[in-house]
Amino acid sequence: MRLTSKGRYAVTAMLDVALHSQEGPVPLADISERQGISLSYLEQLFSRLRKNGLVASVRGPGGGYLLGKDSADIAVGAVITAVDESVDATRCQGKEGCQNGERCLTHTLWLIVHLVLVIAVTKFNANPLESLLTELNAPAQFTGFLVALLILSPEGLGALKAVLQNQVQRAMNLFFGSVLATISLTVPAVTVIATLTGQDLIFGLDPANIVVMLAVLILCQISFSTGRTNVLNGTAHLALFCAYMMIIML
Repeated sequence: MRLTSKGRYAVTAMLDVALHSQEGPVPLADISERQGISLSYLEQLFSRLRKNGLVASVRGPGGGYLLGKDSADIAVGAVITAVDESVDATRCQGKEGCQNGERCLTHTLWLIVHLVLVIAVTKFNANPLESLLTELNAPAQFTGFLVALLILSPEGLGALKAVLQNQVQRAMNLFFGSVLATISLTVPAVTVIATLTGQDLIFGLDPANIVVMLAVLILCQISFSTGRTNVLNGTAHLALFCAYMMIIML
């Protein structure tokens, strides 16, 4: 699943109008210059958006386009549907449809949407999952593992898909991105929340987990320092993961 150029450009253009409509009607030429979308293409998109009541045109000198309704009442899905695209909001086409690889307005939008969805899914499923595992007498650590697995599922599935397509570098980038996000965002955020709410926060690891962590760090150093990987490296990482699973289950 992916968001193709037509839908992404429509959302980008609508965001541009929303950001600049306080200054008055927004000319298509200005949108074209700011977002790198051809003027003729914008005319086709805005014709469909206007027919669906999402934008209103202002003719004459100083004319352009305004939002057809309050921005809070405009759904992203409605914008995509208005330009005859199915709602498919996973990722853009790639370099060919992304201003030569540069970031466009929709990247930040999709990032926020994905984060909110992942947090919502985790919040709604964490308590039922914990209750189910408690009834099954599963270890508490295993519950934390499943919640973390749920949170990291987008990156995990993306990395798995990259590996199956022999895109090892992309898979490693996803891995390092997840690690960096955990160290620089998740841990500080949890620490601040615990401090503000007066709760105790313990980061300590038992001896068995410390041994596994050190083994993983050493193996990562060996795997990534040479710039090459092989089946033996992958098997070693998989063995350590199995060892970690055995530790949290016992």
